Amino acid sequence: MHQQKLSSKFLGCLIGAAMRIAPVGLLYRNNSERLREVAHKASSITHSHELGKEGAALQAYAVALAVNTPSTEATDREIFILKLQKFPQNQLYKEKIASIRELLDEQDRLRVVAVLGNGIEAIRSVPTAIYCFLKQPRAYEDCVIYAISLGGEALRLYMKFNYITILKCVCLAYFLSIVFPRAPDRGIL
Repeated sequence: MHQQKLSSKFLGCLIGAAMRIAPVGLLYRNNSERLREVAHKASSITHSHELGKEGAALQAYAVALAVNTPSTEATDREIFILKLQKFPQNQLYKEKIASIRELLDEQDRLRVVAVLGNGIEAIRSVPTAIYCFLKQPRAYEDCVIYAISLGGEALRLYMKFNYITILKCVCLAYFLSIVFPRAPDRGIL
């Protein structure tokens, strides 16, 4: 369909792996190196490009951070971003995460899109989805509405579906940790 129009060299950096990676973030939420390794291996089945694999790993790590946020506390956006910033191995992702911090109080959606992106490539959607979560970490509906409001040019419907799927993974992980708090010594939910 739309992907057929893209050259094959770009197919490995799209957001499909990031959409499917949430279980890795849940399973390896207490071991970031193992999380990265498994996320890269899982995404390499369909993604050959470093940006696609690193985007999936970053998405899984965001899910892990959301789940590890104590249910009794509000998400500390600054701490969340600092932890995220240390995770990527790719400089482009580090820069995007740094931009998230600068944009959290931004009202101009066009500027958010200009800086973070709203495309189908992992580098232009995973950081944006994380940004949307951090903009409204306790209000899932508001996160989704905000993500939709960022729009998209090419492949608009496709991008919005995928982008919201990525966003849902982080939000769902966080909300599950509130509804089903875990005992400190028991690990997974």
